[in-house]
Amino acid sequence: MALDLTSFGFTPTESLVYEVLLKHGPGTGYAIARSAGLARANAYSALEGLVSKGAARVETGRPRRYRPEGPASLIARISSNHGTAVEQLSAELERVPDLDYRIEAIQHALSRYPTESQLSQLLRNAQATRDFFTGLVAEARQEEMHERYLESLKRWNVIRILFPAMPGLGDEIHRVEALTHTQARIKRRAEFVEAISRLCSTGEYARAVYQCINALAEYPNDLGLLALKKSAEEKVRHSTELQQFISEGLTFLRGREADAALEAFAKARILDQNNLQVRYLLGIALVEKARSLICAGAATTKIFTSASGQMTVPMSRPSSTAPGGAAAKSR
Repeated sequence: MALDLTSFGFTPTESLVYEVLLKHGPGTGYAIARSAGLARANAYSALEGLVSKGAARVETGRPRRYRPEGPASLIARISSNHGTAVEQLSAELERVPDLDYRIEAIQHALSRYPTESQLSQLLRNAQATRDFFTGLVAEARQEEMHERYLESLKRWNVIRILFPAMPGLGDEIHRVEALTHTQARIKRRAEFVEAISRLCSTGEYARAVYQCINALAEYPNDLGLLALKKSAEEKVRHSTELQQFISEGLTFLRGREADAALEAFAKARILDQNNLQVRYLLGIALVEKARSLICAGAATTKIFTSASGQMTVPMSRPSSTAPGGAAAKSR
């Protein structure tokens, strides 16, 4: 059976020439070529390959003679070279950024070195890493889908630390950063609008205008904020008149003049329909109006009852001395 060293990195011609050296002993290139049945050029090329790989050596003297390394020595050298090659291969495979391609490359290496436990462990590690990486990406996209952009960005930053060579990672992070910034601006604007509306509802229009100015400094030309500012400025201009109506209404309330108070507060409401103070005072005036009506109704009922009592005539009993009475009968 022919010696086959091809699985250890030797060419078929080198395997043949090494076998000839073992059988026939040291020899010149010419003699080895004849014994192997090869052209001299091919024989010399194979001999140089064997020398470079440590399977043969050149003896001193002329003509040049080639001597094979013993099988035991060659096996030890092959084992050492093989272990080094596997370690180098493992290191190179671990540096492959694309996890799917890395796993494919390791599987290909295992098909060549099926008994290498180092490669088997490397494959398990790569598969576990890919699963972890895939889970992180899925979580990042899930958080983004629910508009939790800050949480999504946290996961992408973890991926950037653990898998910096991920294809397209930079674009993903920049996109989610933009979404996070936009969401923060929307939230900030909503806070401005809430604060402005709250100030307007309590009649603090001057402060509302100031808050609008602050908001427009961050959101220039925002139509919604401009409309709020215009409305608040109009309320500031009408505030003196509005306060006058409120003051008049309060004076009427203290004088128990519910109708006049209602009229004054109604005028105030026309100037500012969202003013909580005006709404509250209108409610009080309505209660006062209802109370006065109830009191007036009660008084009317009392007068009517009294008048009815005076008009009632009591029925008289028959007198015992009246003609035709019991005395007359006794006679």
